[in-house]
Amino acid sequence: MTAAGPTVPLVRRFSPTFSPSEDEGADSESVHPDFFGKSSSGWEVIEEKRRCVIIADAGAGKTYEMLSRAQYSAARGRYAFFIRIENLSEAFEAAFDVGDVERFEKWLESNEDAWFFLDSVDEALLQDSLAFEEAMRSFATRIADARERAFVIISSRSYAWRARTDRQLLEQLLPYEPPKAEEIGEEGYEEAGQTDSSDPSPSANSVEVVLLDDLDDDDIRMFAAHLGAANIEEMMQEIKRAGLSNQSARPFDLLGILAKWRSDRQLGGRLGYLRHDIGAQLDEIDWAARAIDPGKVHEAVRRIAAAVILTGEAEVRFAGSERGFDPMEVLPDWLEENVLALLGCSLFTDAVYGVVRFRHRDIRELLAAEWFAGRLAEPEQRSEVETLLIREKYGERILTPRFRPILPWLVLLDDRIRREATAIRPEIAVEGGDVASLPVEERRTLLRSIVEQIAHGDDDRGARDNDAIARIAQDDLSSDVAALIEQNAENDDALFFLGRLVWQGQMTDCLTLLLDIASDRSRGLYARIAAARAVFTSGSQEQRDSLWDSLLEAPDGQE
Repeated sequence: MTAAGPTVPLVRRFSPTFSPSEDEGADSESVHPDFFGKSSSGWEVIEEKRRCVIIADAGAGKTYEMLSRAQYSAARGRYAFFIRIENLSEAFEAAFDVGDVERFEKWLESNEDAWFFLDSVDEALLQDSLAFEEAMRSFATRIADARERAFVIISSRSYAWRARTDRQLLEQLLPYEPPKAEEIGEEGYEEAGQTDSSDPSPSANSVEVVLLDDLDDDDIRMFAAHLGAANIEEMMQEIKRAGLSNQSARPFDLLGILAKWRSDRQLGGRLGYLRHDIGAQLDEIDWAARAIDPGKVHEAVRRIAAAVILTGEAEVRFAGSERGFDPMEVLPDWLEENVLALLGCSLFTDAVYGVVRFRHRDIRELLAAEWFAGRLAEPEQRSEVETLLIREKYGERILTPRFRPILPWLVLLDDRIRREATAIRPEIAVEGGDVASLPVEERRTLLRSIVEQIAHGDDDRGARDNDAIARIAQDDLSSDVAALIEQNAENDDALFFLGRLVWQGQMTDCLTLLLDIASDRSRGLYARIAAARAVFTSGSQEQRDSLWDSLLEAPDGQE
């Protein structure tokens, strides 16, 4: 969601992150949330941090949040400024979206605090790999005489943030030293909660990095309601069944989902929705004006996606860079200006350090699978491609790890690959892709094979997470699930899987069987939890009351 988009009163949260290691490779480390003894927090906590960096994925709404918070702070009478980092070095006077240079000068002359919302590291890097450093040096010089009164909040996308180098840069350019007792008086010092100036709190004098949390289900409902969506609970169920939870958790992508929902009253399954989304993003460019056929455009992004998978190189070279692979190698029949236009559409991130990436892994993997499906359709290429995807190791046929991410899509697009891959690992069909689009008989066979492997402990756990379960949890399998519950009545691992399947698919025909399992104290804890959740979320009032009464009963021999 951008500042120009719809205004939805979401209350966004931020999660703390692990500190990066100090070795030379730390810059390439991903930013991960640190949940050990720490909880997420809201803006009121973020604004108490003297130096803070907010990390968020593309489309997560960080610019909207930063701008809105700056406007809110300014409306409360604070000195608050929203500044685009890319404008800092060259035109400071024109860099303000909230506040202006006159109010900035007034703050410098005052003794009050100010809040600076600096957006965004990745936008600065569009111009030059050193642009962020130059901008921050310029900013540090501007506030040098008052930096102890400045609260500085910076936003960045995860791929643009260098965990070690950029943190050290900010600590060097924007150090913060809490005021000493003699500077503000003993009484004021005690009120500030400081008793020893030699031991300031870690959060006061270091750069803290936080993650902007994804939208949760309640956020999505609120977002949908504000945009006038109908049948929101039905939409929520379809989002989960279609495996679109990752996309719906980001405001930018949620807008696309809601647009499809409002126009069609359905998302068309995961495969249908992603193809619709790909087409919409490619249509941002007027290809007819460039005399390029839409089919050629789709084939071009498939080639680029396949090259990413084949090379293992996620970065695609943009203009003036030596990093990443050169897309002209896979698009030799394209003019460079048209390639740059293609890489500028919303399928790709903005260019940072002269490279772009696919914005979403799901779309990249679907496009790559479509390219491989095209090669499999050519008789002279089929054998070579099959050898890439499935190979033999120590006398056993295995799925090649590098290509495993595209196989959940490829099993939908090629019948022979589906038979061979699912014979080796049936769970591959639910690890991604859109298994719901397969005929019901094939889904029945897959479900039986998956449960059999789980029951015997032969699976690699790829089908056991909730997202995978949701992909195969359709009502037309409820009789099969009931039969599998009866067949595996003594296997708690299988029941834990099947209980969650009933819950995800709202399979009410199976609840009587699960009611007995949830009430049986001799059963394993996790099997009972899954069974109870299915009953409490999908059962009738009578079934819920019956289970509740059973759970409240004292065990035999106890009062």
